[in-house]
Amino acid sequence: GGAQNGRTAELLNSAAKDNLPILLLVIDNGRAINTYTSDVATNGSVFDQGKHYGVPGLQVDGYDAADVAKGGKAVIDYIRSGKGPAILQ
Repeated sequence: GGAQNGRTAELLNSAAKDNLPILLLVIDNGRAINTYTSDVATNGSVFDQGKHYGVPGLQVDGYDAADVAKGGKAVIDYIRSGKGPAILQ
């Protein structure tokens, strides 16, 4: 989908290179505009795409408020500690 393009790679590279305090929040509905993500991408796990750039990612269950709160706090604490960007999906 939207995360399966060069702009995402450029963003991850720049954010990691400059150690920017950015949270990339991914809301995945399984669609890539008008097709299913699995039809256009082999990796639907956007939170894993930052590994190549040294950007950690975390996937949470969006239907579980406690999981979202716990995961959100973890990535925000990471970013605020000055370690750079992170991805929350």
